[in-house]
Amino acid sequence: MKKAVISGSEKIDEKHVREAKKAVEEECEKSIKTLSKPHKLMLLSALTTRKVGEAYTQYNKTAEKFKLPPLTERRLREILGDLELMGFIEVERRGREWLIKPTKWFNTNKVKETLQKELE
Repeated sequence: MKKAVISGSEKIDEKHVREAKKAVEEECEKSIKTLSKPHKLMLLSALTTRKVGEAYTQYNKTAEKFKLPPLTERRLREILGDLELMGFIEVERRGREWLIKPTKWFNTNKVKETLQKELE
């Protein structure tokens, strides 16, 4: 809580938490804008589905709409791995399925809106 230290506060209060949350959301938005178009579409697909296979299908169904070529499952898996390394999503195995969870540090609805704007 850098803001609390800079302001000389002895305790972290709600104001500091709100400021930190806002800063994280702004950084998230900046990070999204630097992603390639395929990464943006894959992130949008991952946030609108819960399973990895469904995200691949969603990506390839909507790729043409955004003037992107369909990608192989291997390439989509690489992009999904990149998004996980960047901290946007978490991929976990449950039995025979691979599930996608958005990370908890950003507002999923706001990210979806940003991605839609960026893709159009």
